[in-house]
Amino acid sequence: MIQRFQTVCPDCSGEGEVVNNKDRCKHCNAKKVITERKVLHVHVDKGVKDGAKVVFQGEGDQGPDIIPGDVIFVIETKPHPRFQRKDDDLFYHAEIDLLTALAGGQIAIEHLDGRWLSITINPGEVISPSE
Repeated sequence: MIQRFQTVCPDCSGEGEVVNNKDRCKHCNAKKVITERKVLHVHVDKGVKDGAKVVFQGEGDQGPDIIPGDVIFVIETKPHPRFQRKDDDLFYHAEIDLLTALAGGQIAIEHLDGRWLSITINPGEVISPSE
């Protein structure tokens, strides 16, 4: 009885090319690829819309005889407890007591960047609920 098995060559890993031990790269051991981690810094501008894409061309997996792909980041906005975005407008939810709403006054709002803004409500200016 004769049996034949088909396996990958342990010397060339099925590449058909053998590199002498003295000529082998110390880092990749003649595999022609080094695994490394790369940090990509994504700059997100103010006012970027939900679903916007930031593309790093050619930063995908690379190898011999392979065209590297792109790394694509998709921006997803998280809801904020006080601010709400509608297109290019930013809405703030604040509770105003009845006296300030009727007679006027000032309220302080902490903006997203940490600044405090003072909003003046003029006496006699009508402020309705959900306005």
